Amino acid sequence: MSPKSQIKGLKALSSTIHEKNISNDFYKNALKSFRMLKANFIPKDINSIRRDWIYDNTLLVNDQGDPFKAPRRFPPYAPEFFCDLPVTNNPREFKNIFKTLIPSINLSFMKLIYSDNGKDEYQFQSAQKSLSLYKASFKDIYNTLLADKKESTSIWVEKWNDSTHMGVDEWVYIWKNVHCNMLSPKVQSSAWETIHRNYMCSYFASVAFNESPMCKLCGREELTRTHIFLDCNIILNIYDHFLSFTSRLVDIHHVNLLERAFGLKIDNPDNNSSLRNFINFSIRHIIFRNRNRKFGDPNTTTQKMIKKIGNFIQSELYTKFKLACINNKIDKFKELFLIDNILGRIENNALVLVDFD
Repeated sequence: MSPKSQIKGLKALSSTIHEKNISNDFYKNALKSFRMLKANFIPKDINSIRRDWIYDNTLLVNDQGDPFKAPRRFPPYAPEFFCDLPVTNNPREFKNIFKTLIPSINLSFMKLIYSDNGKDEYQFQSAQKSLSLYKASFKDIYNTLLADKKESTSIWVEKWNDSTHMGVDEWVYIWKNVHCNMLSPKVQSSAWETIHRNYMCSYFASVAFNESPMCKLCGREELTRTHIFLDCNIILNIYDHFLSFTSRLVDIHHVNLLERAFGLKIDNPDNNSSLRNFINFSIRHIIFRNRNRKFGDPNTTTQKMIKKIGNFIQSELYTKFKLACINNKIDKFKELFLIDNILGRIENNALVLVDFD
């Protein structure tokens, strides 16, 4: 009988050699979670483990805390199972690696701890207390796994944290802005791509392919991958142009770095801030999707972009108004998009929008 077949039931989790033979993804993930708990098997007595293979078994570990690796050959005095321990042969009989291996295994065996309730059990540490795996609630297990979860090390997260000093908890509001229901899927997609820095631009083309680093819209060199929506003079001028609408919604007469990057932070339901984000994310969407096109000199480009953005916002509002009419939610539409008639009004059951030029 092979050593692997000697370990039955939950005790198999104490053996590292079984991991390679698991083909089912569910059980692989379950084992991964189990390992994260750092649960320890505590046998009721030696009889619970006497026929268990001692190598690659987390019950027996060396001074570094690692299970013992099985030797290539087994002379008559070499132990294989717990029932072979402790080895009482004269140490002078031991040859080669066994001179140090067997004394280490004996010492580890002498340190074994048995449960005090007459039952085999698993224990893990949760909130500085030891809990039985058999008796622990799912909440205890989940909280323990969550406490050991590592923070994201995504490159784009680190870059944003370095440039804007965003706290970990701030990302909750950022993703709420991106997935706001007021934004159409294509605008959300542009916001997602820009925040993840996951797109081709002149800056990346110059670094990766030795192409021109000049911005197609403003004509200046792109020094960062976020140039098109943070630093490009075209988008900065357009943000200023639309302040005649956005500053009436929220009394802020500029669009600072954090707002350009992530939109206004909205702690509580705030339709005014949400509508300002709707306008500014629409600006960002059109500029971003036209980043690789040339429209002429900066003044010409600015005017053409303003026209494109105005047409896009109007198209979005007309579409949302039609859906509101179909679903009998015109009052909700007015509450979200026609605040103080800044963007338009409803006359004779028709939507009349302002001219954004």
